[in-house]
Amino acid sequence: MMEFYERIKQVIATCAGGNQSAFVKKIGESISTFNGYLSPAGQDRIKAKTIRQILVTFDVDANWLLLGAGPMFREVGTKTLPGADPIAQRVDQVARTMREAGVDEMKILAAARDVLEGEMAKLAKARGGYSVCEPAPDEQAKAAEDPAEYSGRQAAAGDDTV
Repeated sequence: MMEFYERIKQVIATCAGGNQSAFVKKIGESISTFNGYLSPAGQDRIKAKTIRQILVTFDVDANWLLLGAGPMFREVGTKTLPGADPIAQRVDQVARTMREAGVDEMKILAAARDVLEGEMAKLAKARGGYSVCEPAPDEQAKAAEDPAEYSGRQAAAGDDTV
């Protein structure tokens, strides 16, 4: 069975892309203290406050982190939580479904980004604007402007062939 400190390393890899500094910053711990926890002997010294921050910040399941039992992440279930943001629920559902199917974490993140970009496009159109994928009229490419402005060949610096 995976040891506690190995599960901590797995959380860092999964939730912070392996970036230990970013992970430690998010849980409010010093890097030197945290490095001490990443050894078999150090797991006995980890503070309850640090464990709580890992659980809350990254939505890690306490049984998995402490005992190695069950799934890595807490399962909220498919019920809609009162007051839960609908966009966050859609992203969560996509991520959970893909994770259950064994999809790579990078593909899950790309899918979450696609969900958010879709939501941004819907909101922009509802407000009468342009979506993220459509340029606003004032951002049209120069090629769409009057071609007469660009009719003559112009010399580049150092070009004496014109």
